[in-house]
Amino acid sequence: MARSWKTNLLKLVALGAACSLLAFGGYELSHLRAGLPSGVREALASAKPLMSASEGRDGDDYRISSLAVFTNVSLHLRDNYVEPERIHPAEMLVAALEEIEQSVAEVLVRQVDAERLSIQVMDETQEVSIADVETLWDISLKLREVFRFFEEQLPPQENARTIEYAAINGALSTLDPHSVLLQPEAFAEMKTSTKGEFGGLGIVISIRDGRLTVISPLADTPAARAGLEAGDVISRIGEVSTISMPIEEAVQMLRGPEGSEVTIWVEREGWSKARRFQVTRERIKIQSVESELLSQDVGYIKIKNFQQNTGQDLEKHLHDLQKASEGELAGLILDLRNNPGGLLEQAIRVSDAFVSSGDIVTTVGYGNQLREPKKARWAGTESKLPLAVLVNRGSASASEIVAGALKNLDRGVLIGERTFGKGSVQVLYDFADSSALKLTIAQYLTPGGISIQSEGVVPDIALEPAVISDDGVRLYYEPDGYRESNLDHHLDPGGRRSFETMPSFQLPFLSSNERPEGEQGPARFDADPVVRFGHAFLLEAGINKRKESLEAGRRFVEKRTKEEWQHIEERLGDRGVDWSPGSSIDPKLEVELSLSETLIAGTDFEVKANIRNLGERPVHRLRGVLDSEHPALEGREFMFGKLEPGATRSWTVKSHVALDTPPRGDWLKLVLSTDEGVLDAGAERAVETEAAPSPLFSYSTNIDDRGRGDGDGRLERGEAVTLSVWVSNEGEGAAHDVVLRLESGARDKLFLERGSDRLGAIEPGKAARGRLEFRVSDEAEGELPLKLTLYDPATGAWLEDQFDLRAQVADDRGARPSPISAIELESPTALRAEASAESRIIASVSPGRLPVTGQVGEDWYAVELEGGMVFVEAKSARPADEAKPLSSWQHRAATIPPRIQISRGEAGVVDVPKLRLQGEVQGPTVRDMFVMVNDQKIYFTVGRESEAPGRPSRVPFDVPIQLDEGLNRIHLVARRDENVVSHRTLLITRHSGSSPPVAEVAE
Repeated sequence: MARSWKTNLLKLVALGAACSLLAFGGYELSHLRAGLPSGVREALASAKPLMSASEGRDGDDYRISSLAVFTNVSLHLRDNYVEPERIHPAEMLVAALEEIEQSVAEVLVRQVDAERLSIQVMDETQEVSIADVETLWDISLKLREVFRFFEEQLPPQENARTIEYAAINGALSTLDPHSVLLQPEAFAEMKTSTKGEFGGLGIVISIRDGRLTVISPLADTPAARAGLEAGDVISRIGEVSTISMPIEEAVQMLRGPEGSEVTIWVEREGWSKARRFQVTRERIKIQSVESELLSQDVGYIKIKNFQQNTGQDLEKHLHDLQKASEGELAGLILDLRNNPGGLLEQAIRVSDAFVSSGDIVTTVGYGNQLREPKKARWAGTESKLPLAVLVNRGSASASEIVAGALKNLDRGVLIGERTFGKGSVQVLYDFADSSALKLTIAQYLTPGGISIQSEGVVPDIALEPAVISDDGVRLYYEPDGYRESNLDHHLDPGGRRSFETMPSFQLPFLSSNERPEGEQGPARFDADPVVRFGHAFLLEAGINKRKESLEAGRRFVEKRTKEEWQHIEERLGDRGVDWSPGSSIDPKLEVELSLSETLIAGTDFEVKANIRNLGERPVHRLRGVLDSEHPALEGREFMFGKLEPGATRSWTVKSHVALDTPPRGDWLKLVLSTDEGVLDAGAERAVETEAAPSPLFSYSTNIDDRGRGDGDGRLERGEAVTLSVWVSNEGEGAAHDVVLRLESGARDKLFLERGSDRLGAIEPGKAARGRLEFRVSDEAEGELPLKLTLYDPATGAWLEDQFDLRAQVADDRGARPSPISAIELESPTALRAEASAESRIIASVSPGRLPVTGQVGEDWYAVELEGGMVFVEAKSARPADEAKPLSSWQHRAATIPPRIQISRGEAGVVDVPKLRLQGEVQGPTVRDMFVMVNDQKIYFTVGRESEAPGRPSRVPFDVPIQLDEGLNRIHLVARRDENVVSHRTLLITRHSGSSPPVAEVAE
């Protein structure tokens, strides 16, 4: 039932240009949760969005059991899917429910037997038969039954539609990697991306140091005419602060209908305060094409993706290049690297710009029925221009159509890497809820009926990057990477395979800024050896026919190959390695591989390999590569070179285990090879990694309204306050550099002025205070939603929470100056958030003295603790002459995440098929706990609140775990509520015939 955790990630990658976020501009990627399995990220993402209750998307009349979108999807699948024989309804139903399981924490799906599923929601269970699921309509009937069960048992959902969306995408995942339901936000972005224009200001924006920053204004746009400059900080959009605003939200606010106005406030170096700009939005074109005239009149054009204006823009750039070279272009480099695709008709138009005849692309639908091929036109063709096309594994879909057409029509020489291999056709069907089905309906065939599906386009000249540096060597190792053929359920080729399965030439190139002697090119491309190579090739062998150009360039490529190998041999020779070529006949080797038995997270380590030649002949170009799933080991290369009979040579590789590496066990193998191929000799062993002690954050907050408020610790309308965030490290390891971030969902009701703070290191058992600042409008009513994030980048420890504040009407209860400046506490005393015995306790302090900042009534003093304001009852203190630093104080956190403790089961390498995982979850409140193995949820239990104040609740778990051969990812998640979660990860490798197991066998 389990699917590869990479599937969902690769599906997103394979969407091509569909889901790029454009501001116009880039956006900040969050690193939070980046190391979690996809199912865990999705389950945690089910927490409520940062919005007020009035902004929720689901009306009271929406019921997931109506299956409105699923019904539409089923109709289109029945009528239009490319390979109906792939539709297996029972399998689709199981996958739909598994996807829901990963998206909704409270749902657990178990397969009872071949015909029955068990669906658990909280403590209730219902069985569903899959034996009678034979059609798409049967899926709908079963899902309606399950969804009614959900409606009865699930806690309230902020956006219940996502459950139906998850079911649809789970079902579609059994078909192919590119059939997917786009949720409304993704579909809206896709339409903007492919349309190539939108109503906006014309600025590229990003987040720099937590501020919304202008990277550059585009020429001849409202932003440029208004005087915006690179480096400007947009502090406000309308009346909404941009402090800690997600870039996606800023993009939405800056975009709008053409002709509408937006007011922004801009800070600039040298200005004493922000200035107001009122800008009228215009139609902004997204530039998918850029160009430059290189030296010696070689043109360079890069196409980033294929959108509605790409073909037209290409023609303009070609005209400009011809004009700049006075009509004498010596050749053109067309760069399609990392181009994810886009619109088919634009790929056809780009191809047609360079060919005068022939079929550019043909689509093949259901039953191998040929549809009308798209033919080249004669008009406006640059058929005489020598052409070099740059491609790599990131060139997909529409860019592969262009590359395949130019290659197979004998037009351009392809340089780089084999392309991604996405040769399927998708169409969009939009629905009333603003979602859309992206459905595979056909396959592309390049000229000659050659399929690129799961094959890709093979370059004529393959450039293989090589690295020789103090940090290591990379000459032969090539990671699998993300290609169509790696995706689950990818389609088979729909036409014939290319007879050219290998490049005409293969040569390494050192990834450095060094240029071969005499090579010319603009400074911009000094660090891009692929562009430099294409430039030199066109000047040496630029002919408008591909085959003729390859033949004319043969001597140039062979000479360059020889030069690169000579350069590599020299660099290895500097390290004492003889890399001269030669035959290696039946080598007999003795291999010894040594490294520490246990790697420690956060430390450096070495792996040393000793090789002895036991044979009677020398071995040439002997090398080794580490094969392991451990990221600190995988792909590390050992260069032994020439090894004479009886000689011994060693090579040491240095590496580092990241500090946030979880406990894990891995199998390590040293694979040896020569130019003749992989050798039988080698070495292998188990490697364990010990995790570093990890921090665990808890926190509480209170209002410090001194200065611009009345000093009573209550949030009142019209006040500007500091939100003190008191953070404790409840874990066993130190936090290295804690970052605090606040986001507001209150729009113009709450204006953030300071949205982040750095708390620095926090040792175990210690606490620190962070400062965040905002002001509340005079009209603020209702809930003011906030999102708080604590993150330590070094250890990967994080805590997120969402909570609501409520501003009160100002009264005359404010603090007044106190006649005393300090108080002395003679016994342990509670310090509270407000001047009230019912308010939250922030800290407990030992006997000592504190400075007094004010007084509320006769019963409460406002005192200062770690720079923040808290309150103490007057009866607990007596006046003192002066304050003194406290000897100790203890933070009393209000929000404490659950703590996961494992008593049985540990990371390592085992040779058993099962083990038991036992332990308990502790915390004042444990809402629930679940376990995922290899991206499949296998266990869920409901928690509870503590039965006695001050004592933690205890939720035991005892989980039998079935291990797959190879690496198994075990992830435990415990939730305090839908926002506050804790997690632990174990990585266990099952390797048959390994040393005695380090984990106990399941009973």
